[in-house]
Amino acid sequence: MIGAALFGALGMANNWKKFAEKEDDVIELHRLCCIDNTLKNTESFFISRCLRWLRQNTNIRMVVSYADENHNHKGIIYQASNFIYLGTTTPSKMILNGEKLYHDKAIRAKYNGKLKPFAKKLRISLENGTAKYVETKFKHCYVYPLLKSGDVNSNEAAMIRVKPPRGAEASITVTPLSRKRAMFSPLLYPAGSVRSVRSNGQPQTA
Repeated sequence: MIGAALFGALGMANNWKKFAEKEDDVIELHRLCCIDNTLKNTESFFISRCLRWLRQNTNIRMVVSYADENHNHKGIIYQASNFIYLGTTTPSKMILNGEKLYHDKAIRAKYNGKLKPFAKKLRISLENGTAKYVETKFKHCYVYPLLKSGDVNSNEAAMIRVKPPRGAEASITVTPLSRKRAMFSPLLYPAGSVRSVRSNGQPQTA
C-alpha cells in the first residue's frame, strides 16, 4: 500500500447545512496520505479515483475538505483536482495544554450526560494556568460537486471556480453564476465577501 484516504461525516455538527440540503448528501475528505517516493501527480490521481468511486457507488452529492494554514497548507492538491475554492473559515481559539492543541469542545465532552475525565482534567488545567487558549489561523475550504448524468440546473454546477492565492493572508469567496438561491449561501455571503468576478477573472468585492 502506498497511500490512504479517509472520508467521513463533517467534523462539526450541522455544518453540512452550509453545503447541501440533506446531511447524507455531504461527505468530508478528512485525511489524505501517500508515501514520499510516489510518482508525480499521485495524490491528484488518487483523489480522482476516490471521487469517481463515490459518484458511481453512492448518493453523495458533495465532497468537502479543508487545508489548514496552521500547518502551512494551501490546498494545492485540491486545486490540481479541480475542487471549488470557497474561501476561508473564521480563525478560532484552541486550548494549548503542554505541547498539544485541543479543540475548545474538548472541555465539554460528555458520556451519559457527565463530563468525561479528560474534559475535567483539561478544565482544571485551564483554571490553574497550565493550559491556555491560543489563537489559530484559518482553514481554506474546498468542495467538489459529484454531478451525475441527468443533473440539470444544479446549484453545484453554477459555481465559478476561483483558485486561492498563494499567500496565507488572502481570502476570497466565490458566487453562483445564476441568481438562483445557492445551496451554499450561508457560507458564500458573509459580510465583505466577494460577490462577483470581473471579466478579467479578478474578484470584485461588495
